[in-house]
Amino acid sequence: MVENEKRNEELLQWLSPSFDAVEAQLDALRVRRGDDTLKWAPNMSEFREWHCPPQSDGLSHRLSSTLWIQGAAGVGKSTMAGYLIDFLTVLYPDSCVAYFFCLNGRTGLKTARDIVRTLAYQFFYRNDNALLVLEKARKEGFRIEQPVGIRHLVNKVLQKPLQHVGKDIYIIIDGLDEADELTLDVVETRPQRRELDVLLECLTCLPGVRVLFISRAWGDVRNASIPRLTVKPLTFTDNFRDIQTYIKRTIDDSPRLQRQFEKVQIGDPVQYILKQADGVFLWAVLALDQLSEAESKGAFLHHLEEFARDSGHAVMDVLYTTALSKFTGEGRRWLQKSLQWLVVAERVLTIEELKAFVEWSLDYDEHDDFYGFIQNQCGAILQVTEVNNKINVQLIHGTFRTFLLNPGKAGDYFIDKELAHGVATFGCLRLLSNEDKNSVHLYAAEYWTGHLTATPTMHQRYDQALELLMCLEEFVHSSGIIIGFKYQVLEGFNMERVYHAVDSIYVWLEMYQNWDMLLSGQSATYRGPVWSAGFKKATAWMEQIMEARTLLEDDIGKTVAREWLYGDLEFDKVLKYYLLSCYCRDGRPGTTQTLSLLIQTCRTPRLPFPPYSCPYPCPITMITRNCIQVSKSRGPHLSLRSALMTKGFLVSELTSLSRGLILQSWK
Repeated sequence: MVENEKRNEELLQWLSPSFDAVEAQLDALRVRRGDDTLKWAPNMSEFREWHCPPQSDGLSHRLSSTLWIQGAAGVGKSTMAGYLIDFLTVLYPDSCVAYFFCLNGRTGLKTARDIVRTLAYQFFYRNDNALLVLEKARKEGFRIEQPVGIRHLVNKVLQKPLQHVGKDIYIIIDGLDEADELTLDVVETRPQRRELDVLLECLTCLPGVRVLFISRAWGDVRNASIPRLTVKPLTFTDNFRDIQTYIKRTIDDSPRLQRQFEKVQIGDPVQYILKQADGVFLWAVLALDQLSEAESKGAFLHHLEEFARDSGHAVMDVLYTTALSKFTGEGRRWLQKSLQWLVVAERVLTIEELKAFVEWSLDYDEHDDFYGFIQNQCGAILQVTEVNNKINVQLIHGTFRTFLLNPGKAGDYFIDKELAHGVATFGCLRLLSNEDKNSVHLYAAEYWTGHLTATPTMHQRYDQALELLMCLEEFVHSSGIIIGFKYQVLEGFNMERVYHAVDSIYVWLEMYQNWDMLLSGQSATYRGPVWSAGFKKATAWMEQIMEARTLLEDDIGKTVAREWLYGDLEFDKVLKYYLLSCYCRDGRPGTTQTLSLLIQTCRTPRLPFPPYSCPYPCPITMITRNCIQVSKSRGPHLSLRSALMTKGFLVSELTSLSRGLILQSWK
């Protein structure tokens, strides 16, 4: 049992799927769905023909192995996807049902590689035969993070494992129009093809696999060769009963709505809203929410007049503008900061995380009832769900995110995505550097690199770029770097994330240096001698790093060594950092097996260093060098001798080179 758990954990680290993020989306959709809605969806003739198993004579009567359901924004496509996933899982309990939800701008939920990795994990998680094939590929040294073509990746981690499943296989992918359409395939270059197009072709050609795509009408279907494809457009007649039921229930539960409709002499309000919605469920939800808040007949009529100009399939800009216009003063200030974090968040935020980030953005101001503010005042534009005893918050729909990113539509609520990522980076690093544990440490530790990578210096104000440079320098030399590397490095051997974590700092510094040269004539706003000294220190640090990149790893190494010598960092985690840092430094391929063997060797230092050829220097020697550097900066009262004795670390047990270095430092 323990061995199987260890194997599964190693496979999970190797694949790095977005399973938890996908499950979070599915849980949220289950909460959003009404009990008596979507009963019509499984009865669509196209869906029945797609999912039904072969007849008893072994011949399938299905017309298509690939079904593409398309609908306008806001009709409830993602909610339907969640319902159909549960429907198939219950209907065919012995089958394998895998799924994925694409979300624009959300880490782990947008690229073709995210989709492949997550589907592969779902199959091996549910089927031992697929697990064995994947385990073989991992042991043979296949590096899933290497830049291979999508076709080869699908063949390795999907097609070959699925040949051994022996069950009916269903794949459902929602929101394909929100997936990354820019990344080009590194192999299929003549003609140049996008990774997403290659993936669609590969998935729909998997033997015996039925694939369901759900998205908005997508003209790029023509770029992918999809055999036996059936396209099902969603129309007003498909979901009008669900919308009708929701409208009737909402009006029946609101005496105010009943009175207001009666005052404006609308005899059948259900049919009135149903006609205006034109099949867009979200439109009906937002419209009724705003009408229910109208306290006068005039305000109610004003909303109705606006809705008449902006119904159904038209972009719902007026609804969003009206919903935002009611916020003034303090409420407006808190909402703007909340939206800024929600737009660039790399995953769904909990209410505690959002509160902490917003309060930090407002100079640690405190809201008396933040949950009530989000739940009661922002219910028309934010979705609040409770999943696994956690309250999550996200934008009500992808169209609202698009609205906020458009300066011509959002007005004062416009969010510059690059600037917002800069603020998020600054916030994550500052909160990590704070020694007091808080509710955002987990998020900040896992996603600070993603925000930093999405923060190009040329999009920032000069002062903001300088502040971020100073913040980076402080972060690298603080205990925050330990927490910041916890999910990137110390908890596993994911080589791609390891390299990305260290490289993101270097790449940003390189961008900053090039950009700073172009703006050398500008001057930062003087903020006193302390700020000036910090700026000079950070600039000198940046120039040293750009001259010799290895100095960045050395800086981080010295921080890790200091935390081990004088803090609470376990020695095993120190070893993990140094081994993986060697990988980042040399950019050489490594395997989990090699690194595990190195760690085992370092745990018993009396053994000779492995006799086999290895591209890594002895990590004990690296740690020793950094420990000597740290101890010298601490002074004689905190010497390396006393620190090592406190740790119970015997010099006689070190390798000869490390022992020589330490003894020399004590002279």
